[in-house]
Amino acid sequence: MTNKSIQTIRSDLHRVEQTNDLRGAEAFAKFYMDGTETVLQLNEVAAIQFCRHVLDCISKEFSGSHQHLDETNFVDEGNVRLRIERTD
Repeated sequence: MTNKSIQTIRSDLHRVEQTNDLRGAEAFAKFYMDGTETVLQLNEVAAIQFCRHVLDCISKEFSGSHQHLDETNFVDEGNVRLRIERTD
C-alpha cells in the first residue's frame, strides 16, 4: 500500500470523525485480558478512532514510531495498555 493510499484513508476517517463530532457521538473503548487474549471492545466511533491511530503510527517515515493507547488517552475502561509500533 502506498503512502498516498494511507493518506486517503486517513482523510476519509477524519471526515467520518468530524461527522461524529457534529452528531455528538462519543467513543467508548474497553481493553481487558480474557485468559491469554487481549480484548478490545469498541463502539463504532472508537473503532474509527482506533483505525486512525494505527494509520497515523504506520504512516510515519521511521521504524519504531509508536502510539500508546491506555486509560489516559483512549481507553475508557479496562486495565490493558496497548502500544502500536511501526516496524520495517
